[in-house]
Amino acid sequence: MRVLVLDIFSRNGLAIVDALRSSHELVGGARGQGPSRRFFRSAALKDVFRYPSPLKDSAGFGDAVLAACARYRAEAVFPASTASSLALSRLRADRSEPEGTTFLVEELEKLLQLADKWQLYQLCTELGISTPPTVLLGVSPPDDVAAMKLPVIAKPRAGEASRGVRILETRAELERFADDPPLVGTDLGDSHPYILQEIVRGENHGAGGCSFRGDVLTTTTGRSILTRHDFGGFGIVHETTSESAIAAQLAAIMHRLTWNGPLELESVRDEKGNFHAIDANPRIWGGIELAMRAQDLGSLRSAETRRQRFGRQGRRRGNESFGTKTRDHRPQAGRGDVEGRRGLNQGGPIE
Repeated sequence: MRVLVLDIFSRNGLAIVDALRSSHELVGGARGQGPSRRFFRSAALKDVFRYPSPLKDSAGFGDAVLAACARYRAEAVFPASTASSLALSRLRADRSEPEGTTFLVEELEKLLQLADKWQLYQLCTELGISTPPTVLLGVSPPDDVAAMKLPVIAKPRAGEASRGVRILETRAELERFADDPPLVGTDLGDSHPYILQEIVRGENHGAGGCSFRGDVLTTTTGRSILTRHDFGGFGIVHETTSESAIAAQLAAIMHRLTWNGPLELESVRDEKGNFHAIDANPRIWGGIELAMRAQDLGSLRSAETRRQRFGRQGRRRGNESFGTKTRDHRPQAGRGDVEGRRGLNQGGPIE
């Protein structure tokens, strides 16, 4: 299959290439008109094309992607950022997919419920998923803003990678920001681009997975040990974990939206061990391949321990056979297709 992978010079884009390189013909897409960043270019790419930023020139982005689909006879287009996912979904809604090409992205209405942090807050509240107290700047009553506990974090509603995020430590800073919020580029076409959210102190955790029509195919959880900012955001060092509580929250969102494809939910675990959802990424994330390998290694080690305890045939003295089939020890919050899980975990083709 010939696949166009967008955002190719990002960690997310490279993660997609690593998963698909053995079984697909790949062409990369990148923002801007500069020279090819050859030191960051994967050898698996047949070619690289350029497109304008979807936040600054959505029409130009669409023209460039459609032209690339025709030029390379692409059978699929795979976005690797939230911005390109939104733009690609909007392109499909406005101008349709080229014949013979599939955009690997969800419907725009579903994407916005996750990419828009205000809609995500409302969705989590509806599902009973704990989130920090949050208000929509310019819409929520002034008394709600004044009642927020400091410090407060201001987030662009459709931002990613912590771009445009501000920490407001004092009441005076909060009032100045509320009176004159800085301009920020979004893909929402909305005059109220910021949310204000109380900061929950604790560990940064995440749950990521893939689902088909809301049925969970695979789930992995992790903890961010080192991030670019104290409040989280861009992760540098991650530890794979097995947290069923946050996996269940991710599954609830997938089921509610009848979600198709990858999705990551970011949370903070407070000192009491409770998780509070703070963000969602409706796309592939950079550490997915290593997380999946760590989960596979955990399953293999568990299987080896069982063989040592019960013998090669899985028999324990005085008991019937347990068998030797490896159990999937990932935190599963829903039932999914086993073959689908196996294909994703082994970096196999995406059908």
